[in-house]
Amino acid sequence: KYNNKKSMHPDRIYITDDINVAKNFGEFLFKDSVYKDPYIILKIDTDKVDDMKMFRDVNLESNGFYTVSNIKPGAISII
Repeated sequence: KYNNKKSMHPDRIYITDDINVAKNFGEFLFKDSVYKDPYIILKIDTDKVDDMKMFRDVNLESNGFYTVSNIKPGAISII
């Protein structure tokens, strides 16, 4: 979830099944960051996630979704 918003909406977790989309979107969100590595990309094991509602993200027209649901730690790994 990202608190320094470029637009007004509730906290959300951005999701894609395309690693290049993830990298490009992370660079877009944090392009003005003073930190060396301001974001990380995580992998979600969807077999371990129950009833996660996802919504299409209009800023990522293809392969872009978001959720406002929490994701169990056991379903998350670092790429």
